Amino acid sequence: MHPSDGRFRSAKDRGLVWLSLAITRAIAGLFRLMAIPFVRWEFRGGATIQAYDNWVMSANHRSVFDFPHAIVALRHYGVYARVMIASEFWRMPAYAWAVRAIDAIPVYRKTDPRGSFDAAIRALKDGDSVAIMPEGGLHWDPDNPLQLGRFKTGVSRLAVGSGVPVLAIALVGGERVWTRPRRFPRMIPFRRRTVLVRVADEPLWLYGDDHRANASTLRDVQEELLQQATRDLQAIDPSYMPDVAA
Repeated sequence: MHPSDGRFRSAKDRGLVWLSLAITRAIAGLFRLMAIPFVRWEFRGGATIQAYDNWVMSANHRSVFDFPHAIVALRHYGVYARVMIASEFWRMPAYAWAVRAIDAIPVYRKTDPRGSFDAAIRALKDGDSVAIMPEGGLHWDPDNPLQLGRFKTGVSRLAVGSGVPVLAIALVGGERVWTRPRRFPRMIPFRRRTVLVRVADEPLWLYGDDHRANASTLRDVQEELLQQATRDLQAIDPSYMPDVAA
């Protein structure tokens, strides 16, 4: 379906960035409130997150819990981003209301991937940040927990096409809360699982048309950040993957 059907409208085109930000913050607050008996959030890094007008935010994707994980992080750092998220989430009762409310960008992988990409470029050029998970899908290998999946080139195309820097983000701990194929999160009342967000302290600028090389560079940066985030979480909770300590 063509982007002009209304699903790809930019928040700035509609003059509703402030409203989207307020809604995102409210939903993040709701997620955090609902998860109080089950989840405790920790945040690290992000020294320059306020230094640039907007970002291509790149995060790893290892759990179904990553959506509330990311939304709560945006609220914590006081930033707003158009989240690129698979169109299937618009059919998930647990998330459909939220992805619509925060003006997320649906990714139609099979029917209109180009439309999704064009919408993200427009949002970046309009001054919005865009959040993307360049692995293109959930990647969680318990046998290799510090290894990311192959990065797709879309994140490079967004950064180069818009001239916006990339901000690498590591999400860890969410796989203990909700992984596939579970239909519902693993939430044991008053046995709180700590999840952690580590944001890079410096921007990553991508240039040129070798998007595979750019994606590989970003993957290396994010794997290093993921290792640091894992150490951060292990320092708080030594039971978190002790077999990969150090």
